Amino acid sequence: MFSPNITVDEFCASVGSSFSDIFSNVDNEEPLDLDEAILAPIVAAPVRFRTYQKCQWDDRFQELLIFHQEHGHLLVPHSYPPNQKLAQWVKRQRHQYKRKRLGHHSTLTDEREEKLSAVGFIFESHRAVWYARYETLKSFFLANGHCGVPAKYEDGSLNVWIKHQRRQYLLFMNGEESTMTEERIAALNSIGFNWNPAILFDPTRF
Repeated sequence: MFSPNITVDEFCASVGSSFSDIFSNVDNEEPLDLDEAILAPIVAAPVRFRTYQKCQWDDRFQELLIFHQEHGHLLVPHSYPPNQKLAQWVKRQRHQYKRKRLGHHSTLTDEREEKLSAVGFIFESHRAVWYARYETLKSFFLANGHCGVPAKYEDGSLNVWIKHQRRQYLLFMNGEESTMTEERIAALNSIGFNWNPAILFDPTRF
């Protein structure tokens, strides 16, 4: 599990910075003379946070709720100038969720996971990316009453995404491997998505 020549920095990076104070009197670059019997209980120990760490997490969580109130969803972009710290925090929660699912040390405690789940936070990165694009299309729908995004729309990547959804839908309907799911189909149907571009778009239908 651990190299016999692991250093303090390497060990703390692997199990979490919250353990760094255990080795405060040890040179960070000196190899640790610890065996598995000593390291294992430390790794298995419950995650403990300093007061300021807990406050920081709670503050970001409240900022996430404010973001939801303002935007109607929790899909904070990777680049979010109004609050880049929130964007980084959201990304970190997904990373910690992945580590937790893989059985690695994670700062995402059960309590934190439950709080995020309760407000509809999407932990899976790929699913979050899909819904971020969906929200862009949904915003277009709410503004225009339809999903007929013009070919020369200001966000050119949206049309690329739309074409991809149609391709994945065909694969899904043919029983082939696809990223399309029943959940995604239902979401797109709810905003009148046109699955067949051969059918001329008629905005009067919406």
